[in-house]
Amino acid sequence: MIKYISILILGLAAVWWWNFAEYRVQPGVAKLCPDNIKKSIYKMGPDKNYKILADGRLMVEVNGVWLKLKY
Repeated sequence: MIKYISILILGLAAVWWWNFAEYRVQPGVAKLCPDNIKKSIYKMGPDKNYKILADGRLMVEVNGVWLKLKY
């Protein structure tokens, strides 16, 4: 009985680990962004991909399409 319970617990832990959100750090130049960009990122949520272009525009990836954010 304990054997089946331990297998169940290990299975549930594996499912939890597999579905755990993963955040990757992109290589590049690290710098602080202005407060208005931080606010728009917090408003959209942490589960999206963001990039700031060289001219200062903020872009977000939604459903595989990169969109420009107005902030």
